[in-house]
Amino acid sequence: STSGEFTAAMGIRTANDKSMSIQLGVGATVLVCDNLAFHADVIALARRHTSGLNLADSLDGAVERFIVKYNIMSSQFEDLQRQLIGDDRARLMIYDIFAKGVLSPSYFPDVHAAFFEPTGAAYDAKYANTLWGLHNSFTWALKSAPMPVQHRVTRQLAQEFALA
Repeated sequence: STSGEFTAAMGIRTANDKSMSIQLGVGATVLVCDNLAFHADVIALARRHTSGLNLADSLDGAVERFIVKYNIMSSQFEDLQRQLIGDDRARLMIYDIFAKGVLSPSYFPDVHAAFFEPTGAAYDAKYANTLWGLHNSFTWALKSAPMPVQHRVTRQLAQEFALA
């Protein structure tokens, strides 16, 4: 990003038995596991990896799609960084996200404190009272959560903040 606040990651997944196409995953958070678990925005290559696959050509097109997705993601994040949010709207969004069960209520004190009483690592003055700051309050609180919870909630938060 131009602000240096985030970057994209790319992961690659395939199956040795050729049961799926080679897939690229892109996003601000990407998980690729040896059990083929994949958490990312997936870019599937056009075909399965057979002996006639020209990997260079296939990856070229996939990287072009990656760049398009990265530019969209960057634009969305930068929009959140510019959008001011008042305390009442922030409280309502926090309430709605917890009421929908996106995140366990046990994280409420951390999210609330990160947004309304920020200190240390949770605080970046230039994003105070912005949607980006509110989003970061949730993701900061999630750092203590198990990895599967982090990935599930991050995906759901993307929907709540119109990033998906």
